[in-house]
Amino acid sequence: MFNNHSRRQFLQLAGGLLVATSATVSFPRFRTLAADKSKPILRFQFTIEGGGKGSFYLNTAAAPIAVQGAFGQEFLYFNAVSNFSFSGLDRNLKKQTAGWKVVPGLKAEFLGGFPPGTPGILSGVNYPDGCSTGTANACSITVAVLYLGNLAELPQLSTDPSSYYLIGVDLIQPNGQLNRIDATERKVIALPEGVIVD
Repeated sequence: MFNNHSRRQFLQLAGGLLVATSATVSFPRFRTLAADKSKPILRFQFTIEGGGKGSFYLNTAAAPIAVQGAFGQEFLYFNAVSNFSFSGLDRNLKKQTAGWKVVPGLKAEFLGGFPPGTPGILSGVNYPDGCSTGTANACSITVAVLYLGNLAELPQLSTDPSSYYLIGVDLIQPNGQLNRIDATERKVIALPEGVIVD
């Protein structure tokens, strides 16, 4: 889906971005709190080439940290991703915590594989949490998501499910080799107000 230049950019950016597996679907506990204590949470589910599946929850109210990265200012959201479940090939994760990253300087049109003028910028899951900070990247798994929200509102993340388009997953080997798989199906939904995920 992406050219070799894009591949190098991804490796510099977050240790890679895109590839997936068949995720072990977990069933987290839910509880209801007063509306003023709830978190605006989105649930992501995806299937990738080969039939693998994955899922995770994104807390869109996570506190951002601005850092300088390979493509200018980036926003990191530590512990923003919960219940990250993913399995297949050489990875098998269940209900893990991970970080979220938004890279305004890396537009969809620069990623390769998209028609000219495709909207969105690169964002997505970084696992393990804290693996990608600025130009230092030591991620083993990343999930690439085009962020389609209002860029003027960043670093506040959109609570609208339509602001996110999951591209796929990258698995990064210890030697830096990237194994990439594109998503074939993806779904993003907003949890009801007042419900949080344990």
